Amino acid sequence: MALAGGGTFRTLKPTAHTTTNAAVIRRFLERGGRR
Repeated sequence: MALAGGGTFRTLKPTAHTTTNAAVIRRFLERGGRR
């Protein structure tokens, strides 16, 4: 998403569910996706 000429972009605070999903994805990517 591009903001032409400045401006702001606001989001809501991530939920616990979102934070947990991000942590799981991060761990998966750190090990290279291999079993």
